[in-house]
Amino acid sequence: MECLTQALNILIFEEAKSISTSIKAILRNSHLKVSKIKVEHSLQPSTINDFVPDILFLTDSKNYKEAMDFYRATFPKCPFVLMSTQSTDYYIADDILPVSELSAYTLEQAIQHNILLKRTNRQLNKVIERFELLAKATNAIVWDWELLKRRSKWMGSGLKTSLGYNEETITVDSTFWERDLHPDDKKRVTTRLNSFFIEKQLQLWEDRYRFKTKNNEYRHFYDRGHIIYENGIAIRMVGIMEDITERLELEQKLEEQLLLKQKQIAEAVVTAQEKERTEIGKELHDNVNQLLSAGKLFIDASLKDEQKRDSLLKNASEYITSAIEEIRSLSKVLHAPLINELGLCESISILADDIMMVNNINIEVDMKRFSEENLNENFKTTIYRIIQEQLTNILKHAKAENTFIKLSASEKGISVEIKDDGVGFDIKTKRMGVGLRHIQSRVSMYEGNLNIKSKPDKGTSLKIKFPTLRAAMLV
Repeated sequence: MECLTQALNILIFEEAKSISTSIKAILRNSHLKVSKIKVEHSLQPSTINDFVPDILFLTDSKNYKEAMDFYRATFPKCPFVLMSTQSTDYYIADDILPVSELSAYTLEQAIQHNILLKRTNRQLNKVIERFELLAKATNAIVWDWELLKRRSKWMGSGLKTSLGYNEETITVDSTFWERDLHPDDKKRVTTRLNSFFIEKQLQLWEDRYRFKTKNNEYRHFYDRGHIIYENGIAIRMVGIMEDITERLELEQKLEEQLLLKQKQIAEAVVTAQEKERTEIGKELHDNVNQLLSAGKLFIDASLKDEQKRDSLLKNASEYITSAIEEIRSLSKVLHAPLINELGLCESISILADDIMMVNNINIEVDMKRFSEENLNENFKTTIYRIIQEQLTNILKHAKAENTFIKLSASEKGISVEIKDDGVGFDIKTKRMGVGLRHIQSRVSMYEGNLNIKSKPDKGTSLKIKFPTLRAAMLV
């Protein structure tokens, strides 16, 4: 037990001399420091004007309750010890010490225990006041559990908003909390809390559980408390319950949305793969197959006609060369660019040059305000594929003469803009095609925003903004 170091003022009230002499004699030989002992035999306020006691002893005389009421009003912070000569109740005393048990040890223990306990309670009340303010600010519930008296006080606006009570303060017995725990949570929560009491050292407890409201519904709470020990025994516990039902419901909705988004992305990837296979098959059938078939015809003809053999083989060679070029072009589109070797900017420039070489279109690329230094390979490949997909869309549908590509980066994120001066389309009447859906799925992978503007004969503008995400950065 903590020791008292200050000199004490002690007040004794007795209607007839009975215990003051014994108390004074014991205290003279005590280890406690005593500044002054004052003895009163009647309730006269004038006699204690400048005297503030650290502890007060009263005998259980005929008027002791009246005396206790008087001194409690006069010294509200002072602990009261009732010196009992018979079996009696506490009334509003803090402790009771039978006169028959009065000794140096019991008196010293009573003084130390009650002064320190009163001091601790004052400190605890300040903590509870702060908890109450916190409860009002956070719509939570503050509780104060007196373990030895098996009762607890619950307070805060959360009693109304979360549990459905009409009051903002209730006093309940110790079974109230355990009784209304969800059956599936009860054993886990109570076993863990009891383990804290057994350890006798652990002070901070926290847990999550479901608790029954007054309407017999269950809500989710995050609860934490501070355990107070005295002589190794848990005597009190103060804590705060926070209703996290809405937060958990929002987290569940977000998780469901995330799973749905992942499913949509997976479906888009599968659709893109199927489209890619279809395009490969079409290219092989319509172009490469026709060129190889023509080359074979010329070879077969050369075997039958010796006079035209050289000319026929030359034609066959030209068709086979064209087929090789077609396969090379197709492979270049399908093969992932060597971004880790060339870099994103260089890969985009090469892509634009290759397209201009075989198509009647001008492509201007602006990357002056863009740096790929801190971007990972997957994110750079995503940007490349978006640009590649949109250029394919322009070549197939836009009939454009000019295309403008701009990449820029800032603290807010990365922007990609692709514009053309082609035939455009009416966004309100035309559904998003497969190519644009592929672009949208890639944009969604990095939480980007896709904005498309187009009008008939006014060209098309595609703008994408990616936030600065850890997933897109080098780690």
